Amino acid sequence: MEVHHHPKVEKKNFKEYFLEGLMIFLAVMLGFFAESLRESLLEKERVHGYMEEMVENLKADTLRFNHALSYNENASPYVDSFRYEIDSAAEGKIHSNRLYFLALSSGQFSRVLFKESAISELKNSGSIRLINDRNLSDQILEYYDRWVKAADKNVDGLNEASDELNHAEQDFFYGQYFEKLIKSETTFSYDPDTSINNYIKQIKERNPPLVLLNTNPADLKKLNNKVIATESALHGYNSFLRLDLNLADSLILKIRKEYHLEN
Repeated sequence: MEVHHHPKVEKKNFKEYFLEGLMIFLAVMLGFFAESLRESLLEKERVHGYMEEMVENLKADTLRFNHALSYNENASPYVDSFRYEIDSAAEGKIHSNRLYFLALSSGQFSRVLFKESAISELKNSGSIRLINDRNLSDQILEYYDRWVKAADKNVDGLNEASDELNHAEQDFFYGQYFEKLIKSETTFSYDPDTSINNYIKQIKERNPPLVLLNTNPADLKKLNNKVIATESALHGYNSFLRLDLNLADSLILKIRKEYHLEN
């Protein structure tokens, strides 16, 4: 019977086992570090993109702030004059054409709709934590969570006061006089050269004068209270727009500096 001899296997010593284990450990660790580095680079690229979008959002906000402030500041003297004329009418000095003119000229205001796509994406993805500068991330959150919401709350107050004033005016001003305005698709602006504005200006020259539906002094004083509330709400809203404009400009500069973004 043939006898098979098994080959002699050389046993590894401890040093060889240790070196093999060390090589495996190093390979795993290098793979882990490479993956962590890749993820870190992706996160930096992701947050850089968010910051670019945020700057664009803030720039859009500042354009809207400037437009709204310009429009509302042009409206403010009309509201102030309207209040004065109503007060005079309550004392018996009624200039009905001017009251009609001011009622039309003081009822239009501009509101800002904020762009919030970048902050929404940062919050929803949890990427707000990727902003390394804690002071910068705090300022971004304060802008959106505090001051944007405060402006939105104030515009709600302005809308409410304006709506109440428009409703109260129906008891004093006869809308049939403004048939041309009702049929027109052109809205009032503070550009003096528009045809609709020229038409409104002609109201001051109407002869015979336009007639008020109600000249009761007590009712006129109540109407004046509505104008005062609207004027106060307008001033408050404009104050928040100026504050938000300064904050947005400051954030744009800080984000551009932190993430080396071009102007």
